[in-house]
Amino acid sequence: MSALTKLFGRARKILFPPACLACGRNLFAFDDKHPFLCSPCEGEIQILPTLFDGISKKRLPDNRRFEYPKDSYLLGAAASYSQSIVKDLIWKMKYRRQKATAQTLAMVLAKYLRSLDLDLSDFFLVPLPIYYKRKRARGFNQAELITRHLSHILQMPMIIGALKRVKGAESQTQRKNIFDRKRYLRNAFMVSAPAYIRGKRIILLDDVFTTGSTMNEAVKTIREAGASEVMGLVVAKA
Repeated sequence: MSALTKLFGRARKILFPPACLACGRNLFAFDDKHPFLCSPCEGEIQILPTLFDGISKKRLPDNRRFEYPKDSYLLGAAASYSQSIVKDLIWKMKYRRQKATAQTLAMVLAKYLRSLDLDLSDFFLVPLPIYYKRKRARGFNQAELITRHLSHILQMPMIIGALKRVKGAESQTQRKNIFDRKRYLRNAFMVSAPAYIRGKRIILLDDVFTTGSTMNEAVKTIREAGASEVMGLVVAKA
């Protein structure tokens, strides 16, 4: 990088100082290392200390599975969706199209995974896909953006495009209760390239875990494609 480029970069930051994505305050005021959050906002994000069982949604002591159904799976959730700052960041990414938020959320996930001290050396990151019409309307898949940043931060391999969503989101009239949602989501995903999944340890990544119906169906699909192990990972759990 030339001296002129560095000088231009400094001048740009002075004229257009970066602002915290959460509160909008000038990041220069806090001398922060985080590129998108001020230290007070970053400190507000409480990282959860455990893994969960994906079906029962219960915390797992010592991050171990015990006495749960054979179709269950480990679920990692970095934070609670009840935290207003986390909910606001996810909302800004999805509905105000602030793509920079994806890097911040990936950093939250990286902090969470490092705190658990898990051996993830053989795992591949796979983002949960969204239906093509929704992706076209939004312009991106938020889970894929987060996955790409997390892959870079943790130097983990990722698989993009092997898992596809073939059924769109249900309408309000169809979304009567969790049982109707599960029924609607049946066969909502397909693996278009089984060779990329077969025999691999997979981490399915999404932004939010609410009822769990979407993640459960995606886990089932990945298992049927021959993955040797499947784990779910989300930024926030309701």
